[in-house]
Amino acid sequence: MAMASHAGYEVKLTDNDTITFGGYIKADARYVSGDVAYRDFWIGAGTPLAESKSQFKIFANETRFNAKY
Repeated sequence: MAMASHAGYEVKLTDNDTITFGGYIKADARYVSGDVAYRDFWIGAGTPLAESKSQFKIFANETRFNAKY
């Protein structure tokens, strides 16, 4: 059973006004040194390249953001 998380940041705007926000980002990162054709998906019309180089990719697949004023 998952419980609600109450973590967040609070910014005091004035003596009577406060904004609270929080949430999370679930990210996947991949670094490949060498074969650039190595991907998590397939491209059927791809052309093979003679040269290899490194690449870094990051994907934010799931996010939640909440705010309270």
